[in-house]
Amino acid sequence: FYCPILAALFAMITFYATRFLLRHVKIPVLYRDMWVRLLLIVSGVYSSYFLGANNIPAIAGPYLALDTIYPAVVVLLIGIAIALGAWMADRKVIETVSYRLFPLSPVEALVVVLSCGWTLYCFSGEGLYGLLESVHLPRFPLVPIPTSGVLVGSIIGVGLVKGHSGIEWNSLIKIIISWVFVPVASGLICWLILTMLTKGGAIL
Repeated sequence: FYCPILAALFAMITFYATRFLLRHVKIPVLYRDMWVRLLLIVSGVYSSYFLGANNIPAIAGPYLALDTIYPAVVVLLIGIAIALGAWMADRKVIETVSYRLFPLSPVEALVVVLSCGWTLYCFSGEGLYGLLESVHLPRFPLVPIPTSGVLVGSIIGVGLVKGHSGIEWNSLIKIIISWVFVPVASGLICWLILTMLTKGGAIL
């Protein structure tokens, strides 16, 4: 529940910090564009790393529990599947998060990607978990979180800072409805399949 809120807060803080930096550090426009492109690539790699650290265990867990497949093979196959999924991603989904929900400039896109990476790190980083534990502070649970919620929260955070007039509320409402519908639909489909497989008392 609070992942999108945390991502939005990170985005707001990062946005103000980036704007302060750009106002006080004079960089020629040509070089600024080059640095933004470079930082977008680096932040994308950073966020992708923690996306894998947070989400791959959730997919690999059931396979690794079987203890019949080498863990390295499972992780490799899942990594290939994720890469193919990203390459074959539906254009409408990409358009929704790239400019329909809230149009982003290159700098704002950088803020969003960084915010996503930091939020994912909070729920994936054992180092942060140990640090908070050592100083007796509340810890983020090391659990998989919905990355779509993190991404949307970051975009909305930037949108709120810039003035909420640019936010496409209809798209946001559809996304929130999907967050509720998808787990319910997944559970029902799983129940239906298991019911069919166990019909007649033949339990797997």
